[in-house]
Amino acid sequence: MQKNWILTDKYPRLVQFGKYILIGGSTAALEFLLFMLLSYTLSITLTNIIAVTIATISNFLLNGKFAFCQSSRIWRSAILYMSLFFLNLLFSTLAIGLLVSSFGIPKALAKLSTMLCIVLWNFILYRKIVFV
Repeated sequence: MQKNWILTDKYPRLVQFGKYILIGGSTAALEFLLFMLLSYTLSITLTNIIAVTIATISNFLLNGKFAFCQSSRIWRSAILYMSLFFLNLLFSTLAIGLLVSSFGIPKALAKLSTMLCIVLWNFILYRKIVFV
């Protein structure tokens, strides 16, 4: 009896989550970098909208292709993804504004906090709803 040590066969959800984290990490880094660079010249609200939009487009394309292997029903996924995008954008924009203006939290920490919340609920929603 030969043991199968291939991770993808033994733990497909773990591999999928790893891909999701890798893609999410790279697009989060892109989002954060854009946010910090643009925040020196634009308002925090406009900065966040631009950074989230660019990162979200990259994230959709990469997750659909590599993490969740979306090959059909792309329009359905795109519509659901964009709906989630707008909810995440609304949440992050309002939360960052509140954390910075009302609680005096540094903008970088406020941004990272909202990004962490979004990462946690997005994997479940992608796997169960968006990319099925």
